[in-house]
Amino acid sequence: MLFRSENVVALAGIDLELPTGSVTVVRGPNGSGKTTLVRILAGELTATAGAVRLGADGRTPRIVTLRQFGNVVPELTVTEHAALLGTSLPPHEWGDQRAGVLEPGNQQRLAVSLALASSPDVVLADEPTANLSHLEAVVVYRELADRCRAAGATLILVTHDARAEAVADLVVRLRDGRVAERWIPGGPEEQAVDRG
Repeated sequence: MLFRSENVVALAGIDLELPTGSVTVVRGPNGSGKTTLVRILAGELTATAGAVRLGADGRTPRIVTLRQFGNVVPELTVTEHAALLGTSLPPHEWGDQRAGVLEPGNQQRLAVSLALASSPDVVLADEPTANLSHLEAVVVYRELADRCRAAGATLILVTHDARAEAVADLVVRLRDGRVAERWIPGGPEEQAVDRG
């Protein structure tokens, strides 16, 4: 077996400015740099070049990340989840059920409620509906976008799913680590031109 280690440029030349409280959907094929972008914005990875700025007023924003899986602990109840985060949730339709008995779509909706209970400035959602049915995915997209807008939180929703565009203020397509197109839903696509 031959193993080779080499540096790979996962993102290059990305220049995005997103207004506070906006909903941006980032789409692209596998390997286009979507998850790397989320991990850099979340502070899990450090960019090797360029600058990443979150928050226009100089303060560090509160950021939460929603992922495909693992956003809730199956053995904990809704109330226990909230207590673990040091917050409270309004009376919930699932009462005091354990998260593990909820349908996958409701688990993700619970994760959205828990994420927003901490009053974040930025919500990073990395394929949050990947294991959900069509109807569950549409409900989660709508609820996530509506609740982020109502809270004034900026949402960056990374997905393969074109249905997510229905809730977006801006759609960005990544290809080979670069912004390939961007558009406002209902408007024309704007292709990004770079030296590459």
